[in-house]
Amino acid sequence: AESNTLDISTGVRAAVAKLQENLPQGMSIKVTSDDAVFVNGAVHEVEIALALSVSIVLIVIYAFLLDWRATLIPGLSMPVAMIGTIAAIYLAGFSVNILTLLALVLATGLVVDDAIVVLENIVRRRNQGMGPRAAAVLGAQEVFFAVIATTLTLVAVFVPISFLPGQTGGLFREFGFVLAMSVLLSCVVALTLCPMLASRMLSSASLHHEGGKGIGARIGGALNATYRRCLHACLGAPWLVVLVALLFAGIAFTLFGTIRQELTPSEDRAVVLLRISAPQGVSLDYTTEQMQKIERLIQLLRESGEIRSTFENAGQNGAYNSGFMVMTLAPWDERARSQREIVAEISRLTRQVPSVRVFPVQPNSLGIRGAGNGLQFALVGNDRKALGEAAGKVVAEMQKDQRFQSPRLSVDPTQPQLAVAIDRERASDLGIDITGLADTLQAMLD
Repeated sequence: AESNTLDISTGVRAAVAKLQENLPQGMSIKVTSDDAVFVNGAVHEVEIALALSVSIVLIVIYAFLLDWRATLIPGLSMPVAMIGTIAAIYLAGFSVNILTLLALVLATGLVVDDAIVVLENIVRRRNQGMGPRAAAVLGAQEVFFAVIATTLTLVAVFVPISFLPGQTGGLFREFGFVLAMSVLLSCVVALTLCPMLASRMLSSASLHHEGGKGIGARIGGALNATYRRCLHACLGAPWLVVLVALLFAGIAFTLFGTIRQELTPSEDRAVVLLRISAPQGVSLDYTTEQMQKIERLIQLLRESGEIRSTFENAGQNGAYNSGFMVMTLAPWDERARSQREIVAEISRLTRQVPSVRVFPVQPNSLGIRGAGNGLQFALVGNDRKALGEAAGKVVAEMQKDQRFQSPRLSVDPTQPQLAVAIDRERASDLGIDITGLADTLQAMLD
């Protein structure tokens, strides 16, 4: 239960390599599908985004402070707060995953806010003639409650995310915790480390930038003048500002209802599953033959390089009329089309095999029910026969609508069934585990 995808992938590949040594010549074992490839790629992309965000934040700070010493002070607050956050992740028993790394990316800009506020006030006090130590102490004291209030406000926003109920809470629990912890640590760093560094690192060259003649000073002066004019105009017409704000809020509220809403975006995991369903009562050979037809049709995509490997299995779980296929796509940078486009092409090709129904499945990272099928809903009623007829009519109407792709029932009313009554007392006397009886019966029937 404590294993993760990456550990399992490493262990399986090591076991495959060991087994490979004992196989006869001409025989080999290959891993046809590995979710760790997608996970590693996603984590790597988030790591790149984290490095870029840190670099951009430092560049922006330097553009406005115009001094490398002053830039270094809030710059040092980032790694200190980040390292502390990673330590908190470890102590809380969480893992470094896509969501925790994403929280670190979002926290990159937040963790330097408090440091910049403290540093700016210390620089202001230095410009007023105070010594380094006095300016650091007084500058930090003056913004102490402002920094605390800002931090607690952000924490009050992020903490409830970790306590959301249901699937959403389980998904964002680590995300909210990491953001809240990073903001709290940034507050501590800003009120302790930053004043100490400012008292020792700020030089006279870091002060009095208002009178500079460099391009940075000119841009800053222009922005300052523009802001002053806008501020005076807003203070002169407060009701107009309120009306404009309400207007924009109304526009945003209206547009929000027109935006497509979904729990998670579509993913390209470079793997596609096909569920194949043949009519009830057919033989295993018939299902295998139909799957071979599908494989020959998909061969076109293998020849183009978009599909690297396929794996198929007919007669899944003892049902001779069902099967599945696993297709591993080429890496993202080696194909021009997305996974969704390839799935659409596969759906078009498999329509040439009308004797079976083919349902493409695109797995998602969160293990959410539906596996990328998009829409699921339930029909309920007291009459099983009437419910089956109504469900069949719904599916028939959906099949006529081009907006729905591969609609199907999760229950096949034509599937042969045999009701078995278990003597639980007798099974208990014999020491038979009830939970394993179904698997035992399945093995006997197979």
